[in-house]
Amino acid sequence: MLEVNEVREKANKIGADMRAMLEKAKTEARELTAEEEGQFDAMDNDRNRLLATEKRLQAVASLEEGQGRRAAHTQPNDTRASQNATVKITDEDRAAAIQAWMLGGSDVRTQRHNEAAKKLGISPEQRSITIRLAEQPLPAIRGDRRDAWEKRYLGVDVISPDNGGHFLVPDELMRELEVARLAFGGMLTTSSVVRTTTGAALPFPTMNDTANEGVLIGESVQETNNLTPTLDQLVLDAYTYSSKKVPMSVEFIQDNAVGAVARIGAILGERLARIQNRHATVGTGNSQPNGLITAATSSAITTASAAAVSYDNIVDLE
Repeated sequence: MLEVNEVREKANKIGADMRAMLEKAKTEARELTAEEEGQFDAMDNDRNRLLATEKRLQAVASLEEGQGRRAAHTQPNDTRASQNATVKITDEDRAAAIQAWMLGGSDVRTQRHNEAAKKLGISPEQRSITIRLAEQPLPAIRGDRRDAWEKRYLGVDVISPDNGGHFLVPDELMRELEVARLAFGGMLTTSSVVRTTTGAALPFPTMNDTANEGVLIGESVQETNNLTPTLDQLVLDAYTYSSKKVPMSVEFIQDNAVGAVARIGAILGERLARIQNRHATVGTGNSQPNGLITAATSSAITTASAAAVSYDNIVDLE
């Protein structure tokens, strides 16, 4: 019977082949052929079976170790008891387990990552994980240790002559990321969103009868005037938006300590939302969407100046 690591490696290999097939089709600017779709679906089924097998093997291994359940949250010096020994969970184990989950099905994941993830009860294939923050704040900001920290800093020579004592004082880093926020409107939330299967231009028929009105006629008088509304069409073009790239090395993914990778995904989505909101509002219609303000017709209401809008002007807009 296959071991857990062997099953995981086979699943990762199939996942890499699936990605390569999609990348090839993307590079050649085409869809998958019927034959490729069949191969892709077959590989997907094989991978799902392997993942299910891996999950069963992990459950059996857990039972054999006397655990019978996923490992609970632990703190830096916690230990986990089994029938045969006491397993010590270290900071290095936690870091490697989180890196294993972040790398997912990547080929970069090592045996060390897999072992740490298993020890912590984390499956690299699961969609999300829960991380409990430290119960105590950092030493540099805890009131009961601030004085000792400051004395230690003052006890090293950081002025001339420099004896190098400050090299022995470790740097501290807040385990949070301060992110600047900027509000932007919600034009798409108030719009009618039409999804199409292709990027071809979409003709939108229009009718304008706002300039026409009825007329009074005498009794028993037959109406002879013909008045038809204006029919036209509005062509909605397709546009491709890019959030622009955020290059990240494998080392950065492995080493950053503030959850920057997860935040980058949200940032990319916000970039697209900002540009789409701006174009939906003030887009020129020239090689970009025609914005609401640009396409709006005149209200025929005049004011003394752009900065002198009276109450009556606002009532007239209703």
